[in-house]
Amino acid sequence: VWWARKAAFGPEPLFQTPALFAPMPTSLVLHSYTPLVSILVSLLFPFADTVTLYNLALIGAVFLNCSCAFAAAWMLTRDHLASFFAGVAFGGSPFLLVRLQGHLNVISAWGLPLLLMATLAYERRPGWARALALAGALGVLPYTDYYFAIFGVVLLVLHLALSRSPLELHTEGVTAGRRRALAAVLGVMALAVAIVIWIESTGGVDTTIAG
Repeated sequence: VWWARKAAFGPEPLFQTPALFAPMPTSLVLHSYTPLVSILVSLLFPFADTVTLYNLALIGAVFLNCSCAFAAAWMLTRDHLASFFAGVAFGGSPFLLVRLQGHLNVISAWGLPLLLMATLAYERRPGWARALALAGALGVLPYTDYYFAIFGVVLLVLHLALSRSPLELHTEGVTAGRRRALAAVLGVMALAVAIVIWIESTGGVDTTIAG
């Protein structure tokens, strides 16, 4: 947050800093940087100190996670209760909330439901305005975290592909062959659990094969 404000209001480059790995500057592209959120809170609260800005960024990220997930679910279901559940389940998921202790980039996951909303809007009524909104939602993701951008591209491609050729699921009875396959899978899972328990309880062994 400190570097984003320093770079946004000064001559320093946004994605490179000499403050790490001195004396050579280093790239911030793959760091837990979140320049979009950091710059936004810096612009909204220009006189706040860095710790306050960071806390505001965390609060804003949690709020956006819940509200964007609620809005995306509302576009899909038009059901208030289901949308509320989606907002709480997404925004309050342990995977995200544990990042309140760090990793502002990971907790800023609101770009994914935002992209879903833009994708649904474009799918239902294609047009230039909605295509630009979709591109904007996709463009937001790299400025929260680069792998959210990867997830977003996969989500977008799959959703648009399935909107043209949807998958259909049909239930069938469980055959004897499927029962045997299920028993084999369960046996492998039980063996794996037993090995894990044995390694945890004994510390495992070192084995030398063929010298």
